[in-house]
Amino acid sequence: MRNYKKYVMFIGPITNDHGQGRVTSTTFKILKNNCSVDFINTHIKNLNIFTKLLISFLIIIRTIILLIKLNFSRKEVIIYFTPSRNILSSTKDLILLMGVFFFKKFNKNLFLIGHLHGSDLAHFLDKNIYGKLLDNFYHLTLDKLIINSQSHKKYALGFEFKKYEIINNPFQLENYLKERINNKLIYKNGEINIVFISIPSKEKGLLESINLISKVFKNDDWSLNVIGWSKKNFIEVYFNESNLDVKILERVNFLGKVNDKEKYDVLLKSHLFVLLSYKEAQPLSVIEAGIFKCGIILSDIEMLLEFKKFESVLFNNQKLTKTKILKVLKSNASLNETSNILEKFHSLDRYKKNIINSFII
Repeated sequence: MRNYKKYVMFIGPITNDHGQGRVTSTTFKILKNNCSVDFINTHIKNLNIFTKLLISFLIIIRTIILLIKLNFSRKEVIIYFTPSRNILSSTKDLILLMGVFFFKKFNKNLFLIGHLHGSDLAHFLDKNIYGKLLDNFYHLTLDKLIINSQSHKKYALGFEFKKYEIINNPFQLENYLKERINNKLIYKNGEINIVFISIPSKEKGLLESINLISKVFKNDDWSLNVIGWSKKNFIEVYFNESNLDVKILERVNFLGKVNDKEKYDVLLKSHLFVLLSYKEAQPLSVIEAGIFKCGIILSDIEMLLEFKKFESVLFNNQKLTKTKILKVLKSNASLNETSNILEKFHSLDRYKKNIINSFII
């Protein structure tokens, strides 16, 4: 790498298995093109507990070695990391924070930037003494915390923390997709194609989403494509909880994990996107659905309410009726407006510019 480039030590999950990983991977690529970058990939796949513990231990050891090594560097060093929200992964964060706090006393060229994903950090830090210790070191050590909206502050380090930078999550829209979106057929009459996208987790509200759809469209011809879940996932997550009629489940297609092309094909054929999640930050799935001109139904949790400014977005606390939903699905103007605004504010070019600027400490 050329010497004039900023040196960045990147610590985060580099994967496309979930939304956070996709944003982190995009950030990694941007930084590689603009900085001198070394990295520690913290992504741990769905392995057995022994293997997870071993990999976590190795990540911690690498983090300690990194801190000692960087302390002897005379050049400016920026450490970028993604805060974790569970005990196992956050051990790495605590060591990183404590190390940076200590070494900053001797090295004034050491800077720490966090990039938060998810909306449960504040809850995690407020649980016990361990969480409060982490919270103290976040406040003492961070030079900047990147979040994705104003309301995210409440679920990050609180409104009293003064070193936030708001950067929207990115979505890269290829030119061939723009044409297909522009030519997408808006709902007229007939079968209502619905899509749900998430990782297989109970907090994403899949069962609640199915119940809402089956209630509102009880006597209509509808189908639901579920991306990210297999039928086995559904049974495991909702074991002994689902009392859905067999005929309702016959309308649900569990597609499991799909690649981007397959997902975009589903979105282009879908009229409606539903996500009745319990907690979210700024889910890429909602952004994608809006860009692909789907009507959207969300749960009325605080951070999702930021999408309320769009006429094509409805919430499950609004006494939803079929008439109200169909009005959205047939409104080409409001669907286009949402698509255009989301494409603009979540464009990759905009994200690149914001991320690079955020590294000017």
